[in-house]
Amino acid sequence: MAGGLCKQSAFRGAIIVAGAGTARRAIARWSNRAGSTADYFLVAPGERLPVDCDTRTCSVVSGSSYSVSYVAGAAALLIGRNPDRSARQIAEALLDSAHANQRPRHIAGRRALDVARAMKAAEKPYATS
Repeated sequence: MAGGLCKQSAFRGAIIVAGAGTARRAIARWSNRAGSTADYFLVAPGERLPVDCDTRTCSVVSGSSYSVSYVAGAAALLIGRNPDRSARQIAEALLDSAHANQRPRHIAGRRALDVARAMKAAEKPYATS
């Protein structure tokens, strides 16, 4: 489903599919795999994440749903810095600034999300074609 939706002309280049990553930017063993979405698949934090912290403890959770939130948050930061950029330009910036991963593309997609790198790249003027 996601692969087909991402290839439709109205959405092409504007969608990112996320998989859960570990602290080492590897895809979590239980995460969904990139498959046909490899060109627009990012690994983002999704394993053993601290949440619901009080003054002494935090709960620890895992799930690709958290990875999606990281990617959406990164996109929001880029939009905040560059509100004139299109969804395609934001998606491209996130994909291009991410770290290459060591797994085959059909498993882990293109790269692992790097928000700091994306924000640094966003400081530069965007080339228009």
